[in-house]
Amino acid sequence: NHPDWPRPYNGITAIRSGDIDRDIGAYLAESEQRSCALAAATSFNGFLCTAAGGYLVEQLPGADPETLEKISKNLATLVEKDGGDKLPTNLLLRGVSPV
Repeated sequence: NHPDWPRPYNGITAIRSGDIDRDIGAYLAESEQRSCALAAATSFNGFLCTAAGGYLVEQLPGADPETLEKISKNLATLVEKDGGDKLPTNLLLRGVSPV
């Protein structure tokens, strides 16, 4: 609790799928009415975490349709490059950078 915030805002949502990105995405869509694309992943070799990362892309107020279309295409390209069903695990394991 921050000393300057006597009553901080707390949000609560159900854990539905057990996947942190899906559950947080549902919370953002339902509780905060925010449009976003979210993916998070980890990869383990035994007890060793070999890769971890993700992304959160939110639509800002006033975003123009051309920008939204470009972002949509870029996200589709990420899915295609990953090639798996656990985005972005394969990208992380191959060392793909966000740039």
